[in-house]
Amino acid sequence: MWNFHRNPKYRNFHSVCFLIISVFLFTSLISISASTTNASSNPYDSGYEHGCDDAKISDSSDRYINQPDKGPGFHTDAFMQGYYDGYGACTNSRENTSSPGVGTFRIDAKIDFDRQAILEAGGKNLGDAWFTINGVRYGEGTYYDMIDWVYDDDVEIRGINTNSLSRVLELPYSLEPGQDISVCLNDDKGYHVCKLIVNSEEKRPEKVNFVYP
Repeated sequence: MWNFHRNPKYRNFHSVCFLIISVFLFTSLISISASTTNASSNPYDSGYEHGCDDAKISDSSDRYINQPDKGPGFHTDAFMQGYYDGYGACTNSRENTSSPGVGTFRIDAKIDFDRQAILEAGGKNLGDAWFTINGVRYGEGTYYDMIDWVYDDDVEIRGINTNSLSRVLELPYSLEPGQDISVCLNDDKGYHVCKLIVNSEEKRPEKVNFVYP
C-alpha cells in the first residue's frame, strides 16, 4: 500500500498549506489589532488633533471647526471634548512662548432652523445673518448666507437642509466665572434675538442656541 505520509510531494503540499494558513492568521491578527487601535483613537483623539491644529490658525474662518458641516453640531460629545482639550492645550503652549497673559473666551454658537416657518414662507424669510457680542459685530465683514445654507444650488424647497449651523466664536479676552456676556443673532430682514451667557468655571466654550428665523 502507498504511504502518503512518506511521499515527499505530499509533505511539500502539507507544508505549503500550513504556511498559507499561518500567513492568513497572522494578517488577520494584524488587521484586527489595527482596527482596534484606530477605534480606540477615535473620536476623542481625533478631536484633540483637530483642536490642536486649529489653535495654530489665527484666522478663525480657516479653522476646521468653522468649515461647512464640521461645526460642533456635527460631532459627538467625545470628539468635542477632545477638540476643546486639544485646542486649550495647544493655545496655552503657544501663549506661554509668545504672548503670555492674553486670554480667549470662546462661545459654541448653534443655529437651529425652523423648517416649517421656512417652508411656509418659501425661503423669503431668510437673510444674511451675523452675530454680535456685547453689541459689537463678531468678525467685521463676515456674515452667513442662510439661503445658500438652507437650500441647494437650484434653490428648491425639496433641497432644504435641516442641519444646524454651528460656529465657534472667539473673543480676544477672558471672563471671570460669573461674568456675563450678551450674544445676539441678527439678519438683514429684521431678525434680532439676544441671549445672555454666564461664564462658568468649566474650561469649555459656553453654549448658546438660536432658532432661526
